[in-house]
Amino acid sequence: MDSNVETTAEPQSHKRLIIVTWCSLVWGLIIFGRLVQLQVVEHDNLAQRAKAQQTKEVSVAAMRGQLLTRGLGKLAMSVPVDSIHVSPLRIPDVDFATSLLSTALDLDPQDVERRIMAARRDGRGDLRLKEHATLEQVDRVRSFRLDYVSIRGTGRRIYPKQTLAANLLGSLNGDGEGEGGLELSLNEDLAGLDAKVLVERDSRSRGYGRRYKGGAPTAGANVRLTIDEGIQFTAENALREALVEGKIPFGSLVVLHVKTGEILAMASFPTFDPNVRVAEKGEMASRVNHAVSVPFEPGSVCKVVTMTAALETTNLRPETPIACGGTVMRILGRDIHDEHAYGVLPMEMVLAKSSNLGSVNIGMRVGKENLYDYMRRFGFGSAVGLGVPGESAGVLYPLRKWQPDSIASVAIGHEMMTT
Repeated sequence: MDSNVETTAEPQSHKRLIIVTWCSLVWGLIIFGRLVQLQVVEHDNLAQRAKAQQTKEVSVAAMRGQLLTRGLGKLAMSVPVDSIHVSPLRIPDVDFATSLLSTALDLDPQDVERRIMAARRDGRGDLRLKEHATLEQVDRVRSFRLDYVSIRGTGRRIYPKQTLAANLLGSLNGDGEGEGGLELSLNEDLAGLDAKVLVERDSRSRGYGRRYKGGAPTAGANVRLTIDEGIQFTAENALREALVEGKIPFGSLVVLHVKTGEILAMASFPTFDPNVRVAEKGEMASRVNHAVSVPFEPGSVCKVVTMTAALETTNLRPETPIACGGTVMRILGRDIHDEHAYGVLPMEMVLAKSSNLGSVNIGMRVGKENLYDYMRRFGFGSAVGLGVPGESAGVLYPLRKWQPDSIASVAIGHEMMTT
């Protein structure tokens, strides 16, 4: 009996050994196959994923260029500051983060929580919590060593002269881009080129090294304007006093260099402080540059064009007598007035006295085709092309829209508009 038991047990033990050996062999092949998959087949993909976990790409804003007066005074400039960003999707405890960060950054806790939750719902991986943080605020946040908080260098736009030339300069929006004036039209030149920085992080997402990806940021260009700071200041004061005294809601004043045509001052009223950001879209209406955006009837200025057209298209000369009559001229049921009864004046005195009736008679001699042509040559009906946003071309109706008495109106700068 004992011999039979041992004989039976041996084959069973041998079978179990074979099974264990095969299982071990298969298990080893599986592990080997998995290692081949990880180390050979998926090596590049896994290496890329590991690198992505160990590095973080951060945008570094370029310093915005300055806007300067002709005397190199600073009208707009940028200073380096830090902004505080969070990764909403990586925050483990929103209540704790809200309490900690709102206290450190002097923010309203309810507003912080609302913004974080909104960003989480939208699936946003980045939220700028504080745009221009003070040094004390940055130090507080840095001491927390939170892996979902980052501190980024940026530039804060300031306008040292506050309201001076504000309607011409414009301002920036929350994204640091021009939203009006020269800040908008020159945005590409002023903005410069941002850069990317790769931040190397340890297992706790703490940065220990950084390098630029594709080069350092390139600062924006400084732009020197033809504006004279003293003349601009004087023009704005004179404009404000005149409009306030006359109870006029808005107006503009432009000072040109008579020889070069350079703009020495461009004042607009009402004005604003570009350091104060626009809270609502409706506020942009109060930041209009009236000098280029709001056209008006030029009036007697156009008499120069009428006289020029007469000298070049008719036989009229400066000394030619022009009938000015009394103080009223009726044309097609419409009355045109003069301040005085000039009777007859030489053409040059028609201009010197700014006689409406004499100018109308000269305009009749010129003819509507020539008068329209010369108005166009002098730029009426076309934008000046200053490159300032919102520039109006004014109004000069084409000849097919002229009424029978339009020639009398255009000759003295009416029935048309300019800036």
